[in-house]
Amino acid sequence: MADAKNASVAVLLPQDLPNWSAMESVLRELACPQSDIPQALSLMAELFTAFTSRPSPVPLKKTPFLRLKWFMENVADEEEQASFLTVTLPTIARLGLDAKRLRPPEGLHYVRQLNPEKVTLDRKFVASLVAVGFLCLFPDRESLDIDGPSATFDHFFHFLQEPFQQHKLRCILNYFRRVSTSEDFQLPGSLTFHRVVLRPDQELTIESLVECRKSLCPLVVKTEGLLEDAGCGVLQTDFANEYLGGGVLQTGRVQEEIRFTVCPELLASMAFQEVLAPQEACVIQGFEQFSQYSGYADTFTYEGDCTDPSGRDSAGNLLNSIVAIDAVPYAFGSGVQYKQEHILRDVNKAYVGFLQPYAQRSPSHGSETLGHGALKNLDPEAVRPVATGNWGCGAFGGDAQLKSMLQWVAASMAGCPAVLYYTFRQSDVADLDAVATWIREDQGWDVGKLVSALLKGCEQVWEERASEDCPAIFETLKNP
Repeated sequence: MADAKNASVAVLLPQDLPNWSAMESVLRELACPQSDIPQALSLMAELFTAFTSRPSPVPLKKTPFLRLKWFMENVADEEEQASFLTVTLPTIARLGLDAKRLRPPEGLHYVRQLNPEKVTLDRKFVASLVAVGFLCLFPDRESLDIDGPSATFDHFFHFLQEPFQQHKLRCILNYFRRVSTSEDFQLPGSLTFHRVVLRPDQELTIESLVECRKSLCPLVVKTEGLLEDAGCGVLQTDFANEYLGGGVLQTGRVQEEIRFTVCPELLASMAFQEVLAPQEACVIQGFEQFSQYSGYADTFTYEGDCTDPSGRDSAGNLLNSIVAIDAVPYAFGSGVQYKQEHILRDVNKAYVGFLQPYAQRSPSHGSETLGHGALKNLDPEAVRPVATGNWGCGAFGGDAQLKSMLQWVAASMAGCPAVLYYTFRQSDVADLDAVATWIREDQGWDVGKLVSALLKGCEQVWEERASEDCPAIFETLKNP
């Protein structure tokens, strides 16, 4: 495990730049209702000129906002145009103006790789961070030795001719519209970002797994619905990129990017979280879903406003919780996922994500909370069940059968009371419920026995991978 980067590096806001006064002047104009799209976008081009400290005005076509103008004039309907000019854009500008005032007294610093930190931010400041990104005003950080995602929207706007990108934009604009309707932009509660890191002495080994006599936690298979349907009582899994948010601010439109789009407060993490190392995860709590959607990838469609039914804790924070764990792309070498070093990497990645070291360990918070696939009376302060699915499969080429078993092992090792597994109707895991029942109830396997069987099965699949008769993982478990 590499040494943690301990140097504290502040996240710069536009107010920290010497040319802030010029930006502030334009933002104050944008904070007022605008009369038409050309005027509004002309001011945005003027803002970009001020931000870049150019000696002469930058034409709109050389700013990030050219395609935004095209969208507003050629795609948006009259109601969307009016809302953008009189409500949404002024709200974004006001949030940008307020970013420094809303910043925590201790400032905002980058959460460095391999540093187990917790950052709690007021939701209005979170909205300001998203607004600064929308306005493309985050200062350049190339000189800061920071390796993390970009929170600015410059590439996002470039692809607005794509229908899915237009629907992503509608989700973002709906978020700011909702912020504008709250009294003085007061969004109750805060978001907490936990960087969870496995110490070397905590990392699981093949030997420790094979010898482990822990019971496997209940695994509840969901053949219908989406991860967010699991509700706020569980820890939902973000099939993440190592750079949080993945391609959400470019053309990304699958699981992680969709979640960040319909829950735009998650975008704030991209402003201060470094790239994830293999032995760490990021848990985000307290966010809200603002938009409904349908479809996936190219068919992603904004379906209007969403009223998030999630409950709140005693401090008024939303109980939604999501964990970002990044998978390894195996698409161009899928066979290596059956090798022990890759099995161990994936188990440890899921384990650190599901571990929840910030939660209370309650012996009463266990399998008895299961009732025919439903989880009841869960304590939000305790270790939560995990809602997950075909992590790292699809475009990444992961074996869904193997991934389901590895996540089950990781959740059991982490002490999770249950796993809710959403199959998304993928045929590879159509038999997961029957297989899990056979393993846990009929055979009475514990963690060690399942891992031992998986290792033998993976060795068999590796050796026979070129054969037409190569068995599937589930088959190797039942017929070793």
